[in-house]
Amino acid sequence: LGGLHDLCVAGCSPPDAQPGGGDSSGGGANAAQVASCLQQTCPFTEPTSLLPDTPELPAGIEAPAIRVDFMLGNNVFLERVAEDGALARAAAGIASGTREIPAAHVMRNDETATMSDHYPSRVEWNSAPSWLGV
Repeated sequence: LGGLHDLCVAGCSPPDAQPGGGDSSGGGANAAQVASCLQQTCPFTEPTSLLPDTPELPAGIEAPAIRVDFMLGNNVFLERVAEDGALARAAAGIASGTREIPAAHVMRNDETATMSDHYPSRVEWNSAPSWLGV
């Protein structure tokens, strides 16, 4: 049913990049805003300060900062979230012009740097950024 979508990227993407999205204009979003969103919410997930793989690296070589952890959702999931969000907003009397989207975030801070060899990720349901035009 359309494959899987990286929820970290989906939270920063224009509506036409998501299931049931808007027009192809990108909803007013520009490349700089999307890039900034991705840098803030989708940073590397390893290494942390624990560096368990360091002994395996040759002398003088540092572990590269890479994103290896992903939270994925398929089209059915993303469409269901949009439908359920619309129903909940209608029941609460909230304007239908807003849309909630699942967005994954890498949780990088001093505390999470010492919890594991990977930074944890989480998914939240947020109102879409206004610059996405949804």
